[in-house]
Amino acid sequence: MPPFIAYLIIDNYKSTIHQVVEKQEIGIRIKELRTGCHFSQSFVAEKLFISQAAFSLLENSQNGTTSDHIIRLSKLFNVTADYLL
Repeated sequence: MPPFIAYLIIDNYKSTIHQVVEKQEIGIRIKELRTGCHFSQSFVAEKLFISQAAFSLLENSQNGTTSDHIIRLSKLFNVTADYLL
């Protein structure tokens, strides 16, 4: 395999791993904020206009967040969008 192809494969793998880690960190931050405020999943889901099941997936890093969710969450928890990301 030519070196540049190997580099592209490795670079793509690192990018994928980085995206997975970021996704997990967002879920962890959201859960910490929610439990710290003593909010239920249902309450936060209602504020995001999604079902409790969809929010659970988001919080457990099985679903990605949208920019709309980030904005609503930052307002709800009084944190910056950068903190969530």
